Amino acid sequence: VRRIRPRLRREAAPAKPRPARIGILADPDGTQAAMIADLGAVLAPGLPVEALAGKRGAVADLLSRPSADAAIVSSLAVDEAKRSADRLVYVAKLFTQELHAVAKTDVARLEDLAGKPVYVGPKGSDTAAAAEALLAARAVPVAPVRGSFEDAMVAVREGTIAAAFVLAPKPFAPLASIEAAEGLRLVPLDYRTSDERFHPAALAAEDYPGLVRESGRVGTVALDAILIAPRWRESSPRQKELVAFARTLLERAPALTREGRHPKWRDVNAAAEVAGIRRLRAAQEWVQAKLRDNQRLSGRPAARQRVGEVR
Repeated sequence: VRRIRPRLRREAAPAKPRPARIGILADPDGTQAAMIADLGAVLAPGLPVEALAGKRGAVADLLSRPSADAAIVSSLAVDEAKRSADRLVYVAKLFTQELHAVAKTDVARLEDLAGKPVYVGPKGSDTAAAAEALLAARAVPVAPVRGSFEDAMVAVREGTIAAAFVLAPKPFAPLASIEAAEGLRLVPLDYRTSDERFHPAALAAEDYPGLVRESGRVGTVALDAILIAPRWRESSPRQKELVAFARTLLERAPALTREGRHPKWRDVNAAAEVAGIRRLRAAQEWVQAKLRDNQRLSGRPAARQRVGEVR
């Protein structure tokens, strides 16, 4: 019986040594800029972080661009990358990202967008995957508009497109700064039991005072954000770089919850697992050691430790 070994990424002999830095792929619509900046602040100065502009989609870019060390992708992207699962590992499940749909106040529900031009995000982006999946599930056909989120918001204000979708961890700064006088709103995208690939979520007035009525909430759906990396050979210098990055990040993770960082970092539970993709072994060993330490200190079995206790 012939054994088929999983294909691991091979390293071409570099013409010159790689700079000591971590390249993290950013979604084409810029929704992860604040999160990558937070990672850079925590890892500095030992591991400088460089945000790399996405092109074809995070998973495809991660597996083809030599400068890419990691990427923050949605659980939907991980699920759709099953063919490449043996070439990827995850470092940690991070936080949830909410799907936002911004429109003029005359758009009361998702069905009002049927047949209209709607910004669904750059091709290959997590926003596009989430928006298109939800619209298909709701049987709401739209005329998809691409381009940048900034241009899309201008078009929504001018009335040339009906709405703009964006998948981002709340509060998303470009939306949080919108004032009520602009006449925009968040369209309800209420979770349904058939939405198996999403989580139920809500956007509140405290997140978006100009888009949600005071004390109000708007239902929506969310996806997990996952930090993934290529799966290198154990003896590879790139694997050693990845291990150093993962361990440093996990050790310094509590600093991500300090004042001035995005509030979503407070939701990270390093022990959370991701189905369908293996975890980087060094990260798994770190988590298991922390769980044992917590169990020794608290007296509770690791399986009963709540979210947030492994940091």
